[in-house]
Amino acid sequence: MTDTELLRQAQGGDRAAWSLLYARCLPSLWRHAVASVDDYPAAEDVVSETLLAFVRGLAALDPDTVDLHVWLRGILRRKIVDHFRQKRKQKRIHAVALEQSPDGEVPSPTGLEVEEDQQLILTAFEGMPELQRCVLEWQHIEGLSVRDMAERTGKTEKAIESILYRARKEFRRLYERICSESHVAGNGSSHTSEAFEKSL
Repeated sequence: MTDTELLRQAQGGDRAAWSLLYARCLPSLWRHAVASVDDYPAAEDVVSETLLAFVRGLAALDPDTVDLHVWLRGILRRKIVDHFRQKRKQKRIHAVALEQSPDGEVPSPTGLEVEEDQQLILTAFEGMPELQRCVLEWQHIEGLSVRDMAERTGKTEKAIESILYRARKEFRRLYERICSESHVAGNGSSHTSEAFEKSL
């Protein structure tokens, strides 16, 4: 049964259809979350929030036009961005508190730099065209081959290779621009971004 058929049945109150949709979508969401955030509890949180948004938005989806997996990944990315924003806010509050304490310790810059760089990578992804973003996610998060991506999209393998090439160039362009505009630009790329870019 296709996602379109399951989605239509789930909108009609079919619990079995909802369970099948959940089972299909969860593994991909989980892999993406674990690869993007810093710990398992945080990954569980962003996946749970994504699925809750799915339940709340279920009735408004058009089964004939929506690509459910793309739609859910978009929600997940926003939840991950929110996660990092909240963590940075908490770190700023903690730093202010430490400044007021004579026995305070200076937070580790390494962890903060890695976290900020993960945020920059996500921001660069958000600015990419949808298909380019998807093929990079399919390759690096889901581990799909060019042939798998061709079958998923209905395109030729040569077309997918061309899209991947343009996607890598676009990511690097966006990432470099975002870094130059951010307050960490002067620090250069962190190990997180270097490792990711080498994998492209």
